[in-house]
Amino acid sequence: MKIKRKHRFLAPAAAALAMLPLAAQALDVREARNKEGRTAFEVRFFGPGDGPYFVLDGETPETSTFTLDAAQQQKIMAGLELWADILALPPDHVPAIINVGTFEDLNAGAYSPPYKVAGQEVESTLLQAAMNGGARDGAFAHAFISVGRLDFDMLDYVPSQLARDPGKVDFSAVIFHELGHALGIANNVEDKTEGVPTPHFGATLNQWSAHLRDDNGNPARPGQAVLCQGCQNADSGDAFDVRQDKGYFTGAHVQEVLAGAMPGLPVRMLSDGELDDDYMSHIELRNSLMSHQAYRNYVNFMEAELAALQDMGLQIDRRNFYGYSVYGDDQVLDNRNPYAGRNADGTAYIAGTYNTATLGLGLHVYGERNRINQQADLLTVGGGAAGVRVDGSGNALTIASGTRVHANGWNGRGVMFSYGKDHTLNVRGDVQALGQDGIALAFDFGNNSMGSADEYRGSYIRQSEDEGALPLLPELEGALLRRVDISGSVAGRQAALYMADNALVGEINLLRGARVYGDIVSHYDQRDEHGRLRLTTLSLGRLADAQGQAIAGADGQFALRHDGDIRGLNNLDLKLAGGYSSLNGEHEVHGVEVASGATLAGNSRYTLNAEGVFRNDGTLSPGNSFGTIAIDGDYVQGAQGSLHMQADASGGHDRLTISGLASWDGSLQLALQPDWYADGWTLHSGTLIQAGQQQGDFREVGATLVSPTLAVSTQPGPGQAHSWSVTRKADAYAQYAGSANARALGQALGRASAAQQQAVQTLYQSLDFSRVDGSDVALALDQLGPGAYGALMAGVIQRDHRVGALLAAQGLYAGTPGLRAPGWRTFVQPFGYHGTQDGQRGLASHRSRETGVLAGLEHSAAGSAWTYGLNLAVSDLDVTSRSPHSGKGSSTALQLGLHTRYQALEDPRWFFSAHARVGRDEGKMKRSVAFADYQGEQDSHWRGSSVNAGLMGAYLLPVAPSVSLGPVAGLDYVYAHRPGVKESGAPASNLALSSLSADSLQSRLGVMAQGRWALRAEQQLQAYLSVTWDHEWLDRYATQGVRLRASPQIAFDQRQAIGERDAMSLKAGMSFHPQDNVAVRASVSTRLFSAGQRDVGADLSVNWRF
Repeated sequence: MKIKRKHRFLAPAAAALAMLPLAAQALDVREARNKEGRTAFEVRFFGPGDGPYFVLDGETPETSTFTLDAAQQQKIMAGLELWADILALPPDHVPAIINVGTFEDLNAGAYSPPYKVAGQEVESTLLQAAMNGGARDGAFAHAFISVGRLDFDMLDYVPSQLARDPGKVDFSAVIFHELGHALGIANNVEDKTEGVPTPHFGATLNQWSAHLRDDNGNPARPGQAVLCQGCQNADSGDAFDVRQDKGYFTGAHVQEVLAGAMPGLPVRMLSDGELDDDYMSHIELRNSLMSHQAYRNYVNFMEAELAALQDMGLQIDRRNFYGYSVYGDDQVLDNRNPYAGRNADGTAYIAGTYNTATLGLGLHVYGERNRINQQADLLTVGGGAAGVRVDGSGNALTIASGTRVHANGWNGRGVMFSYGKDHTLNVRGDVQALGQDGIALAFDFGNNSMGSADEYRGSYIRQSEDEGALPLLPELEGALLRRVDISGSVAGRQAALYMADNALVGEINLLRGARVYGDIVSHYDQRDEHGRLRLTTLSLGRLADAQGQAIAGADGQFALRHDGDIRGLNNLDLKLAGGYSSLNGEHEVHGVEVASGATLAGNSRYTLNAEGVFRNDGTLSPGNSFGTIAIDGDYVQGAQGSLHMQADASGGHDRLTISGLASWDGSLQLALQPDWYADGWTLHSGTLIQAGQQQGDFREVGATLVSPTLAVSTQPGPGQAHSWSVTRKADAYAQYAGSANARALGQALGRASAAQQQAVQTLYQSLDFSRVDGSDVALALDQLGPGAYGALMAGVIQRDHRVGALLAAQGLYAGTPGLRAPGWRTFVQPFGYHGTQDGQRGLASHRSRETGVLAGLEHSAAGSAWTYGLNLAVSDLDVTSRSPHSGKGSSTALQLGLHTRYQALEDPRWFFSAHARVGRDEGKMKRSVAFADYQGEQDSHWRGSSVNAGLMGAYLLPVAPSVSLGPVAGLDYVYAHRPGVKESGAPASNLALSSLSADSLQSRLGVMAQGRWALRAEQQLQAYLSVTWDHEWLDRYATQGVRLRASPQIAFDQRQAIGERDAMSLKAGMSFHPQDNVAVRASVSTRLFSAGQRDVGADLSVNWRF
């Protein structure tokens, strides 16, 4: 049955309408409040037995016939609370009273009696007056709502721009519509002759009729006859002429909104060609909720309809609910009108804040063929609010780059297209709907607010429950959107893109720069006149022009990762046009096509329509590393198609499963990933690919292994059975060695690689998958070796030589008669050293720093030229190895010794000294190994020992009164021992070093010059300079046994240099003798002609005879 929706109460009440007192037995009383918590309406629900809820003079009072349950009451309250938010309340507002009752008709209605406001020529309704602060003179109800037996929806209320129930009448929307009548959208036109269509305006116009104009733009007048098709009034030039049915409502606010698009809001005398006895009491904008049309897909008022209420005197902050509206056609508009939170006065937006109005709308496009570039932010968190709603047909909307369209409230919609055909959308900015049930891009005609049983519409859809298919309207003969281009960001909590079962989209293009967060869903399932499914092409990777619109050609630079489902089994055709796409989710699509030059990756299951197929003419690469693509359907790989799979030696690999028939052609390529591969490792294609049935075979089967040390080979087999094997050459690592030591380590690694080497697989993996030129392997062979230990051992040997030299020359440089006199003497000699050594001639590149102190106590007997003494040396040595080695070692030493010296008091030309020392040292090493993707830190410590003994002699012949010159010679021996060392740290690169002993015998031969000058009293000043040639007599190298601690099979020897063969030493200094038995001396020294060495030493000595 087709239900006629109309304003139920046709005759106005008498001026002295008898109202029910407040003390009536209301079943339930509830308050409709706005967002600020202020009560706009007191709502009284009447049930049977609660007395009359409505009465007219001379008529039987009306009593409810059934009781509204709590859910029904809540639906009514939802519609009223939306009005509570829309209507601005005066500061002293007293809640208007609304009585709600029930009756048995298949209808609903609302009524508010006329009310004469003092000083106004036209009448208001009682509810209008109450909302403007008037009508307080008595105890009565201001409006009445009657609810009949319509097939109302009973879904839980969710704020929505569209009706949600596909078959029932939207309860809250009907209540919203009916209260619109009570608020004044009701004409006071009556038939002059009862039962005969003779409409005349009342003796007094009301707010609605005062704004009406006829076909010729003439205003209504009190008592005026109405001429129309079907009216039986006499033809008169003074009549309100709407015989063309082109009457309209107009006012200043309506004209502001319409902006010349139409003369006013259309009103009608006819409905579907028949006279509608509500006589112009509805607003006949297309599909309007406030219309009397059979199909309405609005659930609230458009901006122009709110403007009509403003023209009738109601206070509304219209910009709180609409940012901007376009009612005109064929406009080109850069829309810079924003939508945001309002200030407290409701006079301006607060930039950057979010609007909170329920069902607010940033931009509404009602007209047709408009080209709109949205350049201002539209920001809302209101329930059911939307950034943009587009109706009409042929509109082109662009969301400009940098523009935000956010509808992050409950059930928000970022951009929604709700009616028509041939629209286009270009998203270059940021569209969000991240609230509960939010959808970023919604393509949905919605349901008929009056129930889709009356009429249901969509793309190529027009039908009713009673009559079945209806003739298509022109605006339904095409896709709702012809094209959607996305190069910006689209994010929705329920879905990023949503196509309802009534909305067809021609093509959706994800272009370079696109970011999609959320599911892509299509419920559309319609066939054309030939029985073929009407499909939407979801294309990824097409080229785009400068305006962000898809053009012919593939974009090789396109890249997208989408984590979400794609669902459209009977509608969506997925096409990978170019670039790289990683799709991760559960997908139900009509078919998939991977074009030549495009790559499809990710972890997904593709369920295909029985009429579709998965065709690969590009590259299919399961996973984002290792992953799975499952295809429920048939798979066809063309001659240009390639299947790329990945695997490693630990069992990780991609997987392709096909439930139907797999038809093979093209190529199969395996990319082996970094891992530990033993020689002869093998993988079979059946491990990677499973199919219900197979036909054909790959034209080419290959593999890639990016490694400086490994090689992979392919073994084609019969019946799609192929395999791959990995081998390693014997000199896989040693071939990149830059020294004999590195080569020894490389050979050890190569020998041991045939075993599993579980403990050091990470090390092998980093070596095998480093840079293919072998430079990382070369670096690793140096870093993994004990070069830093060799540098420290060399530093220990040279330290003991330096301290021995200081001790040997102790009396030579400060030998005044007073200090040589018989008795006890002591000396304290702080010293320091800094040197660098380049990596040459077997020496590791390093930097050394040493500080310490040498002290002694000695005695010479009367009449003897010999001096005997004890000495103690404490020193701290730091050696930092430089590239390619990386380590920091230290040695803290304590050495005790004996020394003797010959120097006659009466003949200072001859000098001879000897010493012997033993010591212990605490050694530490912190070593770093870093190459390719391997990082390791190693630590160790130990206690070592050393022995030092030396001789020195000199003969200084006076060549001038204060200057002596002569030869100097010396011999110094050092023995150092370090026990075996086991490193801790990164297991794969920890070393175990055998004990190491090294010795050195250095000779020194040269010349020395000394000057001595007497100052006043006993004071003297001495200066000296020595030049010697130092030579090493023993083997410069020590052999270190090494193995990797985690893998004893990887063992090798390393030869480490402990010093240079020859060098020239220079030493210069001065000593000051403030008195005969005290000397203070300072000197500096360096070595020359030692390959790659640069150093300087310094010491300060204080001698005292007591």
